[in-house]
Amino acid sequence: MAYGGGIFSIKNKILPGSYINFVSTGNVDANVSERGVVAVCHAMGWGKKGITVLTKEDFQKNCATYFAYPCTDRNMKFLREIFQYSSKVILYNCNESVRKAANTYGESRYPGYAGNLISIEVLQNHDSSFTVTTYFINTAVDVQKVRTAAQLADNGYVVFNKDADLDDTQRGGLVMTGGVTEFTPAAYVAFLNAIESYSFNVLCCDIEPNDDPEDTDAVTRKMFVEYTKRRRDSDGVKFQLVIMDEAADYEGVISLKNEYGGTDKTELVYWVSGVCAGMTAGQSAMNLKYDGECELDKISADYTGAELENFIKNGYFVLHRANDEIRVLSDINSLVTVTDTKGSVFKQNQTIRICDQIANDIALLFNTKYIGRVPNDKAGRLSLWSDIVRFHEQLEELRAIEDFKEDDIIVERGDTKTSVVVYEAINVVNGMGQLYMTVTVV
Repeated sequence: MAYGGGIFSIKNKILPGSYINFVSTGNVDANVSERGVVAVCHAMGWGKKGITVLTKEDFQKNCATYFAYPCTDRNMKFLREIFQYSSKVILYNCNESVRKAANTYGESRYPGYAGNLISIEVLQNHDSSFTVTTYFINTAVDVQKVRTAAQLADNGYVVFNKDADLDDTQRGGLVMTGGVTEFTPAAYVAFLNAIESYSFNVLCCDIEPNDDPEDTDAVTRKMFVEYTKRRRDSDGVKFQLVIMDEAADYEGVISLKNEYGGTDKTELVYWVSGVCAGMTAGQSAMNLKYDGECELDKISADYTGAELENFIKNGYFVLHRANDEIRVLSDINSLVTVTDTKGSVFKQNQTIRICDQIANDIALLFNTKYIGRVPNDKAGRLSLWSDIVRFHEQLEELRAIEDFKEDDIIVERGDTKTSVVVYEAINVVNGMGQLYMTVTVV
């Protein structure tokens, strides 16, 4: 069973859990957890269907094991863009095909187009044995010396036909054919359901904008937005969605304005997703230089000052050209409408990262260390208060908050015997954005 979570208006929750509100003014220990996790859905040409969790090191060392291609291949560019700043990727392979590539000697281990890049060479040796070599994109990935096909051991690329006739030698290799990668929008529903049990900082949506609100892509994009709102506000799971050109007016959605003129119009969402996940609670992406692999002259970044001001007013995360470089204009989300309880400070992603850090880490602390274990008496509440204070002191060391005092945290018993109420005040730190200087000349 999942713990309850999310925001509250009155203290009437039934499920045990952590319910945390953030408003404007007018591990199991109390540690600040690491960020840098991105969830993304992609139709891969190889590999198991469903979720693969990759660290940056694992991607660099074992990419071919998971996806057939080495990490340097052009098909892996989107992951390299994400990993530029992130440390972990939760990748959902949404290839729905069951069609594997095959030839006389066997079939590809997985369905997908990449199977068509496999070939098998069979050479007869002087001692009547055979050397069977598996190639992927003309690179030998497996070599075996056998006397019959029955002795062939399946490898990471091929499941061999044990009844094959090896006397029919194939110098230069016999190519496999018939592998297909298939995708339908329904796979996105399966993706969102699958990641509910995972923790991540950014959800990446690479679906192109569509002017027709009835179009399947437009409906799916809205589904991503609504999913983010539900998970953040009802379930208390704090992450942000990175999506291209979506006026969501919500602090949990980062709307990228820039298009890319390459093969994929939304390709920049991968780099932005990695950046927004990889920034710590004490960091801002404002003025960050684009250092990914997209060609700079194909990025739509030549905007006038008036256009850039308009983008900020309308809640767009935008890259702009600064001399020969392309940089992040402002580290903001799509929130436009401000209220008494959600002021303009919530437009800054750094603020949201700080709030999300507090919500996720304090919830983990309470759900793991306190629920059902610590009595709701004065000593128990003092222990919780001490842990929360220590956590905020770490945030201050990270320069995420400032001017923190112990009495900014108040822990009281709630309206029931089992409930605890926490009040806190924080002064968030954001990166410098404007310089106003007056020079007096005498």
